[in-house]
Amino acid sequence: MALALVVSSALGSLGWLWWNASWRSEIAFLPRRSSAEWIVYPSEPEGLLHPRLELSTEFKRSFVLERVPDRAELRITGFHRYALLINGAAPGSVARPARNWKQPDSYEAGPQLRVGENQIAVTVFNTNGPPAMWLCLQGRGLELRSDEGWQASYAGATWRAAWLAGKSEVVSRGNSLYGGAEPWASLRGRWPLLLLFAALSATGYWLIRWWSMRPSAVRPRVGWWLEMGPVFLLAGAWVVLFANNLKVLPNLLGYDVTGHLPYIRYIQENHALPLASEGWEMFQPPLYYVICAALLQILSLSVADGAGVMALRVFGLVIGVAHFVVVWASLRLLFPGERSKPRWGLVLAACLPPLLYLSQYVTNEALAAALVSASVYLTLRILRAERVSWKLAVGLGLCLGAALLTKSTAVLALPVILAALAWKALQSLKSRVQSRGTGDAGLAFEAGQRSVWKGAGRIGVVVGVCAVVCGWHYARVWANYGTPLIGVWDPRTGFSWWQDEGYRASAFYLRFGAVLVHPWFSALQSFGDGIYSTLWGDGLLGGAADIAWCPPWNYDLMSLGYWLALLPAAGVIVGGVLGLVKFLRQPSADWFLVIGLGFVIGLAVIHMSMAVPYYCMVKAFYGLSALVPLCAFGAWGLEAISRRSGKLRPVVCILFGVWALDTYASFWIPRSSLPALLVRARSLVNEGHPLQARDLLKAQVQATPQSTQTRCLLAFILGMTGEVAEGVREAEMVVRERPNDANAHLVLGASLAQQQRVAEAATHARRALELEPGRGFNYQQLASLLARQGQAEEAIRVAREGLGLTAFSSELRFTLGTALVSRGETAEGISQLELAAALRIDWAEPHVLLGATLAKQGRLDEAINHLQEALRLAPRNAGIQCQLAAVLSAQHQMAEAIAHYTEALHLEPDLAEALNNLAWIRAALPQAEFRDGAEAVRLAERACQVTTNKEPMMIGTLAAAYAEAGRFEEAVATARKAQKLALAGGQKDLAEKNQQLIELFSARQPYREPAQP
Repeated sequence: MALALVVSSALGSLGWLWWNASWRSEIAFLPRRSSAEWIVYPSEPEGLLHPRLELSTEFKRSFVLERVPDRAELRITGFHRYALLINGAAPGSVARPARNWKQPDSYEAGPQLRVGENQIAVTVFNTNGPPAMWLCLQGRGLELRSDEGWQASYAGATWRAAWLAGKSEVVSRGNSLYGGAEPWASLRGRWPLLLLFAALSATGYWLIRWWSMRPSAVRPRVGWWLEMGPVFLLAGAWVVLFANNLKVLPNLLGYDVTGHLPYIRYIQENHALPLASEGWEMFQPPLYYVICAALLQILSLSVADGAGVMALRVFGLVIGVAHFVVVWASLRLLFPGERSKPRWGLVLAACLPPLLYLSQYVTNEALAAALVSASVYLTLRILRAERVSWKLAVGLGLCLGAALLTKSTAVLALPVILAALAWKALQSLKSRVQSRGTGDAGLAFEAGQRSVWKGAGRIGVVVGVCAVVCGWHYARVWANYGTPLIGVWDPRTGFSWWQDEGYRASAFYLRFGAVLVHPWFSALQSFGDGIYSTLWGDGLLGGAADIAWCPPWNYDLMSLGYWLALLPAAGVIVGGVLGLVKFLRQPSADWFLVIGLGFVIGLAVIHMSMAVPYYCMVKAFYGLSALVPLCAFGAWGLEAISRRSGKLRPVVCILFGVWALDTYASFWIPRSSLPALLVRARSLVNEGHPLQARDLLKAQVQATPQSTQTRCLLAFILGMTGEVAEGVREAEMVVRERPNDANAHLVLGASLAQQQRVAEAATHARRALELEPGRGFNYQQLASLLARQGQAEEAIRVAREGLGLTAFSSELRFTLGTALVSRGETAEGISQLELAAALRIDWAEPHVLLGATLAKQGRLDEAINHLQEALRLAPRNAGIQCQLAAVLSAQHQMAEAIAHYTEALHLEPDLAEALNNLAWIRAALPQAEFRDGAEAVRLAERACQVTTNKEPMMIGTLAAAYAEAGRFEEAVATARKAQKLALAGGQKDLAEKNQQLIELFSARQPYREPAQP
């Protein structure tokens, strides 16, 4: 029976995953086919969220035919939709259409091929991932397939050779995800500390061994202390670690902390629970956030206070310590009568990196996992008990309900726990029947029946209490969104985004090893690397999207920990095999619970990585609810390895101790370290306190003037605070000392640009790009500076190259669109400006330029729409008011135009364009209700006063105003002056216009013209 259960579970889960990968269109998995490869544009990964905006990649390939085959089958599919051209024409109807995008369509391409050069062009469109293409063209003497021989361009980016979708991501120098400590380099610098850890571990091992060899008469006197000593020791170590880190770890660090804190603030301020659409973490069940809000309310604190965040971290300390104590208690039930295995598991749990780092962040993950582990402990109590108290069943229901009210993924534990309880009931029935023998079958049946009813009753109590505790939350979600389970990736929440990679391929699940060379952001390399990097260290750096903004852990020790963790990892694997073998030989409810929970949660983590194929979703702590199985397997495996021989045991124990000490030290933040100070300064900037960050860095520069990193960050912050000249001086000092520091050149370039020293700024921006070609911001800065210098062609080239790295940069697309419009390539320029506006919906500038460009094309309605949107985003911008008024006047909507010109002058009284244009309306319109000669003169005179360069157009407006006011002699004189200036400036058309004004005013007639000057 046990063998059938294991085999059917394994085959069923593999079949389910295969079906999801190969057929379900909503799962972004690119199924592999031998005849061709999936290809994508070779852009680099970013740590940012991308909006679900449809972008396209163009793929093209030329080939030469000596003869056209009679039949040529072309099979093609795209992730998600495609448009196909063969020699510039679309093919005929699909010969064999596919069921969904994962299966290729089939075309007969022979009629469109020709002798000589042929070209296939495919445009693939996607909204929630990078466009990918699969194509195979086969015929007699012809075979063409999608591979790296194709050229690709992603939404206007420069053309590059296509990239195989199954290959691992490449992160180049300068990318925000590039860099970090590496194990081999860390070993060269930290080997003395590792020797110290080895000495401490060896001392501890020999002391324990010495005590175990003491006479048995001595040991019982301190038996309880000996049993509980490791628990107290590890709990004390946690308290010391937290006390050291509490004030050093910045407030806004941790996975999704900027989503968790607003949730708590919402409850504190509104005394109500939010809906999933009210914040990007507010889809989470509320228990953790309610407890945090209540705790802060009791202490009269809030999440806006540093003390409030510290209080929440102390709560995390309590959760973490309670969690590893529960794990230890569970292992004592799993391994009754054994002391060694529970101790192995206790140390493994207390030193496991996810438990250490999650407990120091503000997150619901740690509480949810602790509650599931507590549920496992209570279930083991029930399974081990001869007579089960109903109080245990109620407690289990409360614990499970609380877990589900903390995080919905706790639902994975529910079926396994209920199945284990049902197993217990069936075992009880079997044992009672067997104990009665065959002599009294009726009594045996009745006893078994009572046993089953009691077991079913206990299960009913567990389910009922659980439903009472958490059911209301899921009913509320169901009522509002049509489903009881919802995530931020669900469009129904209103938060529509995706993240790299955006798809999965089979190779992603078959690779492993990159984490041992470069541990950080290993989820970009493979599933195994991503899980390993977040299980044995904080491999995603607290959720930081930039390696420079990561928590100030000791990353050199952490990188060495990935090598040291090979031992406990091997222990977990060996223990898992031993546990499975034992279950097959002696099936039991308790080991069914342990193996089943580990299996279900592991399967869920794999499926989640496919269903939401983002690198941030490949995290080991998503499976932290399986901490009891992990530690049970690890304890059993380490014990088995260490007992292979007497000589091997000390080595295993000492190495395990070195791993534990190294892991603990990895999360100890040196208070006076430079990384801690820099992270603190950056966090102050993120929290909106740049002046405090400036003062902190200035003090550090005075203390250690040789620190170029500090000076560079200070220069950047000085630019933010408006102290540009001082920022330039600091950045210049860094550049002189470290001429190959790309960041210093970048900061200096930005500071010089603020001083309008554009040419010098462009020189430094170009140097930064040469030093770090993988940083998208370098392209953005250089392209913008080139555009400001009027070098449109080079700005376009740089912007396209930058978009090849960061396709979702609204600034790069704005710069590209601006340069294209200035060169007369208006159609693509408008397209790029529209993308810039869509990528950054709170940015008015793209709408302003779109309005101006569309107005020049005579598309006035569209221009007005964009300018109105710009005005909504920047309502106090006088320039936008003026531009909108100009387009409205061109559409003869004079009342609205006057209102916007008036508002522009209210915001900026000396805006020359608004003064001049409103004066023209007051002086020259045929409609009497809009004209006002005196007001026209006042406005026109003020326009001429505030304009340093005397423009003939403005002087002509003043002449028209004088005429409207009946001051014709002044009007004629002013018109002659305007004519003279126009002739001097070579403006013949304007000179002729002023000659008409002179003749009109000489005849004492005012000018009437409805058009905008």
